Amino acid sequence: CGFFSGRPLSLITTWEEKEEILAQTGIDLVVLLDFTSRLASLSPHSFIEKIRQVLEIREMVVGEDFVFGNKREGDVRWLRENEKVFEYKLKVIPCLKVGQEKVSSSLIRDWLKEGEVKKTTLWLGRYPTILGKVIEGKRRGRNLGYPTANLEPCPQKLLPGPGVYAGKVMVGGNYYKGIVNVGSKPTFKDMSFGVEAHILRFQDDIYGEEIKIELVARLR
Repeated sequence: CGFFSGRPLSLITTWEEKEEILAQTGIDLVVLLDFTSRLASLSPHSFIEKIRQVLEIREMVVGEDFVFGNKREGDVRWLRENEKVFEYKLKVIPCLKVGQEKVSSSLIRDWLKEGEVKKTTLWLGRYPTILGKVIEGKRRGRNLGYPTANLEPCPQKLLPGPGVYAGKVMVGGNYYKGIVNVGSKPTFKDMSFGVEAHILRFQDDIYGEEIKIELVARLR
């Protein structure tokens, strides 16, 4: 999880997903730093020095509102002032906008919590996802002729708001169309929260497997 104001913050995209997305752009190596209180207390100068212990920095690419270091003292201005000191070239990427609004993770979280798949997809540039392990359910759907995969969702990942969604379910590297229910199951008078997916034209036993669901549209 990330943290905001000392509270755990559910992820829109897990680190594994981010690595996969970055790999698709042609990046060869991704280095992750554990965000500890010690790391957070580093000054901008000390932070850059720590990076230089691992990587030879030739070019640095950041967003125009990027901040780092203790008390957010490092910013684009600081990086520009220290280009020659640390011998890197700085490239600043302008903030991305949709219409007149600046794209931000806070707004994307709000859209996703409200089940606004269309807006979330537009702002993310890809379909929002649900990750989880298939667990044993009560088999009520199977008895009615439409078996469902009950999920134990990834605890670090933000779930969409309650609703029924059309989606693409990835199982074993293959995609299948599916209908996904997030929330309670009023049909069965089950008010407990859960995630289950009916995978169309799919009958394999996948208990215990990790699957990914891409949400395409909210149906209701």
